[in-house]
Amino acid sequence: MAAKERLSAVDYLLPDIYELIVQESGELSQLIAQELELKHESPQVLVIHQGKLVYDQDHDKIRGDELVDFVKNLQRENK
Repeated sequence: MAAKERLSAVDYLLPDIYELIVQESGELSQLIAQELELKHESPQVLVIHQGKLVYDQDHDKIRGDELVDFVKNLQRENK
């Protein structure tokens, strides 16, 4: 299953997900990579919390269930 399909299966659990299509927003993609000091991959999932990169997975490492667990734990920690 492709990364996008794995995330689609859980997107209802994560309401604040934004998709950046690199082919349509190359400059924004480059800016994000510079600001967060990371290597751009495609596909790639980033979780940015309080202006800091706290989660970064790409390609086959992208798992919707893992992302949901990570975000839920982050939300619990910040209550």
